[in-house]
Amino acid sequence: MSGIEVSQLRVLVALTQHGGLTAAAKALGMAQSTASEAIAALERALGASVLRRRRKSSETILTEVGLALLPHARDVLASLAAAQLSVAEVSEQARASIAISANESLATYLLPRALTGLRARWPNTRFGVSIAICPGVRSAIHAGESEIGLFLSEESAPPDTLPDGAACRILGTGVSLIFFAQPHHPLVAKSRQSPVPHDVLAAFPLFISDASGDLPTMMRRFFVAGGFPEPALESAGTVEGVKLGIAGDSRAVGLLPDYAVRAEIDAGEAAAIRTRPEAPRMNLHALVAGTGARHPAAAELLDELGRLLSTSPANR
Repeated sequence: MSGIEVSQLRVLVALTQHGGLTAAAKALGMAQSTASEAIAALERALGASVLRRRRKSSETILTEVGLALLPHARDVLASLAAAQLSVAEVSEQARASIAISANESLATYLLPRALTGLRARWPNTRFGVSIAICPGVRSAIHAGESEIGLFLSEESAPPDTLPDGAACRILGTGVSLIFFAQPHHPLVAKSRQSPVPHDVLAAFPLFISDASGDLPTMMRRFFVAGGFPEPALESAGTVEGVKLGIAGDSRAVGLLPDYAVRAEIDAGEAAAIRTRPEAPRMNLHALVAGTGARHPAAAELLDELGRLLSTSPANR
């Protein structure tokens, strides 16, 4: 057991999070061969296998030894993160890391803008960002895998139940969702004359980024509550998938947060569709675990995200 290294435990935890060694290596920013060697070294130190590979697929599952080790590996990583953050509280030069889980649109379009200044101010703090749908963000906080979780929700109040020591902060209210399509889509011209009712909108395929997050449930409820037909939702898998779906289908309509598609609209590559009623608005929630809340950079990050949303013209 004395030969076990933190890097080996990190790979073990990552492969359970991401479903296999290939995805774990990618998430950790290392070569797959390096991740494989880390697991092999861990197994040598333990004198037992931690992974079992299924013959007919590339899927890997934990052995009983791996399952027994996993919670302890998580505890070690959490304790190490807590130690780093404790030191960072008293020294801006100390090395530390903050793990962030966020919806894809937030991680891709909003977080980078917020992190630019923070990385300059905290050069020795690593901000690790992982992408997850809303339930995955919440699970990462509950499991102690992330210090900060960011997600969009139609709820205007913090959740009733939170992990021990965690807090919820609403960083922005009324985050705009926008229906959009190719510039020559028939609904674009129609909406310039007057907002398009949702029964007309429901006749067109509606592309969203993920079918298992909070957004599809909200959209179905929004249409049905207004007495309109339920939309034909198409899951594109990613934000970029939504944009590609719109670009490749002249009848398709997309739905994304304004900040994720604003550049394409301003460049004339896509056009907004005004609807009656307007698309529902979302609120940006931040779940902060007890360890993450202690790092001064965490508070600065949340403040900067709130500022970015408050200064966005679409969300004023």
